Amino acid sequence: MTKFQYYPKQKIPLWQSDKMRQLIIDRWQEISKVVEARNKSNNTSSLS
Repeated sequence: MTKFQYYPKQKIPLWQSDKMRQLIIDRWQEISKVVEARNKSNNTSSLS
């Protein structure tokens, strides 16, 4: 079996990481809106 190698300190250009962070934030805001709307319509207890 091959071992997975993790690079926690991978060198990512600062502008790229900023762009990715903004993309992720925008995506999560969209998802949270959808989830909230779904929870309101379902009105059931959510499993966490």
